[in-house]
Amino acid sequence: RLVGSEMCIRDRIGIIPLVVFTLIFINTYRAKAISQRINELQTRGSIICNLVVSSAYFTSDSGAEVDSELTQVADIFGGRILIADSDLNITRDTYGLEEGKVILLEEVVRCVNGADSKFVSQSENMVELVLPVHNPESNSIDGVVVMNFSLNSVNTLYDSMQSIAITLVLVLGLIILVISVLYSGQIVMPMNCLLYTSPSPR
Repeated sequence: RLVGSEMCIRDRIGIIPLVVFTLIFINTYRAKAISQRINELQTRGSIICNLVVSSAYFTSDSGAEVDSELTQVADIFGGRILIADSDLNITRDTYGLEEGKVILLEEVVRCVNGADSKFVSQSENMVELVLPVHNPESNSIDGVVVMNFSLNSVNTLYDSMQSIAITLVLVLGLIILVISVLYSGQIVMPMNCLLYTSPSPR
């Protein structure tokens, strides 16, 4: 019985590294997925900034290309994008709620003043990027692009992977436990037979 118990305990302990590795793998995946999403947003944000400069968005009415890119990025990533000029006036909001208003976020003010080349803020479910619109001809900041996007898709996939992984580990642990109990029984039975059949001392 002692041998069987030791084997069961050893098998249970052997599952612990598997659980730890699974959790590390899933958390690493989530971190890389968020990092990749932020890099993609920064790339698309830089494209928007370049379009704003090349189309003279703040000084002309030729903003169709910029508006098209804003709508496309907002739809693909499921978020909100604002464009503000150097006076912090919001000229474009993909939600259409804040246009004509003044944005007074500290990160936006710092970008307009040239203190920050970009600003990235990340919470559990959201990521915010503030990118300055730099005009290379005048070497000045013409405005900013503010991007707010949800991380719900990443978190949903993470939760699904976590649930699947936990289920697989539990099933695997149960299988290992059953096999160890059956195997330990096969070992203990011959030992018990030897004990019962051994001649008693005279």
